[in-house]
Amino acid sequence: WDRLDTAVATAEDAGAREIMYVLGSTPDWAAKYIRPDTYYYGGGTASEPAKLSYWRDWVRAVATRYQGRITSYQIWNEANLASFWAPERTAHWKRMALMTDIAADEIRAIDPKAQIVSASSTVIQGKKFATESFFYRYLRSIRNRKVKLDAISVHLYPWTLSGPGGGNPTDRLEGLEMARVVVDKVGLSRVPIWDTEVNY
Repeated sequence: WDRLDTAVATAEDAGAREIMYVLGSTPDWAAKYIRPDTYYYGGGTASEPAKLSYWRDWVRAVATRYQGRITSYQIWNEANLASFWAPERTAHWKRMALMTDIAADEIRAIDPKAQIVSASSTVIQGKKFATESFFYRYLRSIRNRKVKLDAISVHLYPWTLSGPGGGNPTDRLEGLEMARVVVDKVGLSRVPIWDTEVNY
């Protein structure tokens, strides 16, 4: 717990009143697959847990240790990218929705005031974003499972026709509008959208 204890204490010492923690990645001991050359953070970090009970135990342990200190939990980082989330199944958005559901239940049982934030997704502004993207399918699965979210996380990296990295703040806003289209389409328009990773 040393690094996380230090991070939380440092934020508190700086006067932070809101502290978000991103629950994913999977530690090697809990991972179903170890692929250090494929996963962004190495080891088994993008693997699904070998057992869902490992995920449940981990979430419960974090929520218990930081009750009242960590104020919101984002379930995973950029779950639409295989370097961060790569379970061995085709409907990986359904698996992430299940893990979101489990995490929400465990956190709220321990710390009812903590906010539950969806797994983040990079908003890649393609033609099928509103019908076939991970973001759309994940949020549709969240709705179908009736998971109560306090916020929906996106990473609004600006994209141009040539890809990421060449955009500007206006392009970011276009990504936000696309995210809103999806959120409205799946019936989650009352849930706020949070951009939890800002970059240009």
